[in-house]
Amino acid sequence: MAHDLTGAAAEFPDPFHLRVLETAGSTNDELRALAEASAPEGLVLLALEQSAGRGRRGAKWFAPPGEALTFSILLRPAAPKALWPRLALAAGLAVAEVVESFGPAAGIKWPNDVYAEGRKLGGILVEVPTVTPPRLIIGVGLNVLNSVQEILNFYHEIGEKRDSLPYDIDGVVYKVNSLSAQRQLGFVSREPRWAVAHKYPAQEELTTVLAIEVQVGRTGKLTPVAKLAPVFVGGVTVTNATLHNEDEARRKDVRVGDTVIVRRAGDVIPEVVSVMLEKRLQDAQIFTMPSHCPVCDSLALRDEDEADYRCTGGLFCSAQRKQAILHFAHRRAVEVEDLGEKLVDQLVDAGLVNTLPDLYKLGFSQLAVLERMADKSANNLLASLERSKKTSLPRFIFGLGIRHVGEATAKELARHFGGMDAIMNAGIDQLLTVNDVGPVVAQSLRTFFDQAHNREVVEQLRACGVHWQESAPGVRLDLPLAGHTYVITGTLPTLSREQAQALLEEAGAKVAGSVSKKTTGVIAGEAAGSKLEKANALGIPVLDEAALMALVKAP
Repeated sequence: MAHDLTGAAAEFPDPFHLRVLETAGSTNDELRALAEASAPEGLVLLALEQSAGRGRRGAKWFAPPGEALTFSILLRPAAPKALWPRLALAAGLAVAEVVESFGPAAGIKWPNDVYAEGRKLGGILVEVPTVTPPRLIIGVGLNVLNSVQEILNFYHEIGEKRDSLPYDIDGVVYKVNSLSAQRQLGFVSREPRWAVAHKYPAQEELTTVLAIEVQVGRTGKLTPVAKLAPVFVGGVTVTNATLHNEDEARRKDVRVGDTVIVRRAGDVIPEVVSVMLEKRLQDAQIFTMPSHCPVCDSLALRDEDEADYRCTGGLFCSAQRKQAILHFAHRRAVEVEDLGEKLVDQLVDAGLVNTLPDLYKLGFSQLAVLERMADKSANNLLASLERSKKTSLPRFIFGLGIRHVGEATAKELARHFGGMDAIMNAGIDQLLTVNDVGPVVAQSLRTFFDQAHNREVVEQLRACGVHWQESAPGVRLDLPLAGHTYVITGTLPTLSREQAQALLEEAGAKVAGSVSKKTTGVIAGEAAGSKLEKANALGIPVLDEAALMALVKAP
């Protein structure tokens, strides 16, 4: 069977045209027949298998699939016909040059043999068929058995040693050893063209599902995990395997008591491949996700467009407390400086902080005894906590970590309702009247504040001194920049972007991320880039920090 690979042979310059044969006696003979049938010049015929290849003096050889590169080219050179046979030398030099681009030193042995690293690699056969107009056929046969076989031998050798290695591997990597060839081949996306991974098959073993437990992650995601009878797989003893979510557990139909096939995906993560249904117990129950969080007993909900169930007790759930604290302390939320991930780990693990209000109950003596926590660091943290008590309503709302409620939504909620109590008590219909709040966000807000423990956390934070300025409900039309839109770009002399944005929003302006015809003005600092250029092109006013300060203070 022949395959026309014109599109796949894009690297061939015109007028070359590539055809591939599954098998052929001799590519030269096949191409000779095509030449007699008026095949066009530039036709390249490649055979995946050659059963009767021909060399000089009638020598014949067999080229099994994958062990040789055999092809012939049909040409009509402009040189005098008497010189055509000398093209064997030119073809040999060209082949040697290509071989060298992949690393090994190559050369030719007169008149038509190609050598690489002292071994014969292949040969060139030039023939002139008796056709009109006259044409020339150059046949090339390259033996690659040695290189391929060496690679495969190494692969199998390492595979036999795999279990005894002092580290885990999932395969071997083959690469071109020539740096010049590597540079020439380059990369595709994040992967090099000059290297390829050859993976070993994942090891699989049989074991029994002892139980299916539901774990709660740092973000509240509920994940079913199969507890397994210990089994040695891929060099480690496996006792747990994730089932990802309810849909995946149902698709594989994993039940307690089942005999299952287990492997390590990518030789890293244990997974259940399939169930041995013929060994299933008669009373095995279908797995169902719980309706409440197994850690804090808060309601567990699944959005219509998602596969995961999530715990709704974000501020109360102990499984989520570290994530909740870090989010609350983020610089875009309430902002507690000097409170990083490692310190949060220490505070929670030591039992000093269980909920957000506990942060404001910390004392110097408690902090000073912590690892890597000297007197100065303890005082700095206490000072940061004290400063964080004065915040804004949008920052506080965002800091609560309510699902689907980002910074922009928090600002709209604060602007619309004016106060925290109004937001906590708003019904679905009232929430839907807020700009940019849809059914999903409204339901998320209502679910969060319907949890008594979440409302209690808000009240305790207030009792600890966390406060913000509230206003009358609705958009303040009397604000000086109401209805205006500004864009901030570059580095301002004294203000951060967040501070500049807060000043503009307090004055009633909207701060956008891109410049358009609707932009009122651009606040530009040092190293302003494309946004400044676009503002100048559109004739939009450009202001510096001083002009900004005057603008927000204007009556």
